[in-house]
Amino acid sequence: MSDTISFALFPLQIAVQSRLQAHPWLTDIPAITEAKGDIVNEVKRALGELEGLNGKFGACIVILTPTATLKYPDAPGPILDGLSLVLSVIEHVELNQSEQGTKKHALEIVEFCLRYLHHWTVPGSNAALCVQAVPFKIVNAEPLTYEVYFKTKLALKPES
Repeated sequence: MSDTISFALFPLQIAVQSRLQAHPWLTDIPAITEAKGDIVNEVKRALGELEGLNGKFGACIVILTPTATLKYPDAPGPILDGLSLVLSVIEHVELNQSEQGTKKHALEIVEFCLRYLHHWTVPGSNAALCVQAVPFKIVNAEPLTYEVYFKTKLALKPES
């Protein structure tokens, strides 16, 4: 038995975060995962509601914890057929459109994420992200928040 365990769900979040942070258009928009620990204060910092920000602020992307459905319950692995990844795009409109803001509207960020991540294959896997049938929706007016929906399939390696 090996002492090394290969994980896939948390690395999926980190891979998406890395891809988003690597693009020059998003350099002033933080991509936040649960790895940051205190998500609430990280979002508040990104939106300019807390002290301690350097540079631009007013918008952020939160990569939520993936959820899944199990298509073949008796298959080894298991095979997560309905793996859903949701991005929450949040904008404090007043601060974001000010001189210190990114001036990138939430809906522009939503569109960018749809275009940039659709059919992107997660490194080290054969899992490609695809936009879901309902690609996004507004979930909050203040701060302005959209959810962006992706799906993929992922087979987890069985541990012995």
